[in-house]
Amino acid sequence: MRSCRLRETSASIHIDLHNERITDATAYTLINRLLSLMAWKDDAAVVCRDGWSGNPQPVAVPRRNLANAVTPWWLRPESAPTSDKARRALGYYREGRNAEDAELTSFAVLSYLKTIEVKFAEDVPGLKRWMANNLETAIGRQADDLRLERFHAARGEDPAEVYLWKACRVAVAHASENYPSDPDDLTELHRLSTAAWVLRLLARHALKDIMAEASD
Repeated sequence: MRSCRLRETSASIHIDLHNERITDATAYTLINRLLSLMAWKDDAAVVCRDGWSGNPQPVAVPRRNLANAVTPWWLRPESAPTSDKARRALGYYREGRNAEDAELTSFAVLSYLKTIEVKFAEDVPGLKRWMANNLETAIGRQADDLRLERFHAARGEDPAEVYLWKACRVAVAHASENYPSDPDDLTELHRLSTAAWVLRLLARHALKDIMAEASD
């Protein structure tokens, strides 16, 4: 696998399909796995754009006018997780980060919750208990962030885990009469954006456990 970026070209990744004896679909999946690991490590959006196969040697990709970058400071040898559970969690997290970057707030809420759900499978009560017990730790040094104040104001008397599950997950996943969500309403977008930030912190905290379990 090779990567390159110059002033006239975009960042690109190249895999020798012949020597590695894999299909282009498998190579695309491997690139996505790498990008999901990068999204988690750098806590940033990263998207795999369309490419092609068939060249006997790497060919530079013409630069697109996109104001995107991935910082290189963390790029040390990393072992890709072999656990399907960890891979899925990383993929969901990258989708959430990309959704936030694209201002697809409802999708970000769902993607971060899916990241956490990987840890608990179908155990919804266990997931809620975990969110209740780990919210303070997940927030950590960001306890002074104004978004946290807005989050607590939005949830009112509801416990945080109940609010996140019903007023956020149910609201964006279903056309619920009890928890309606209007994607055009600016106030609702601000509410969900704040919830997505809290869920991102919880998802990162859950990923620590998921990645640790995968390395055992």
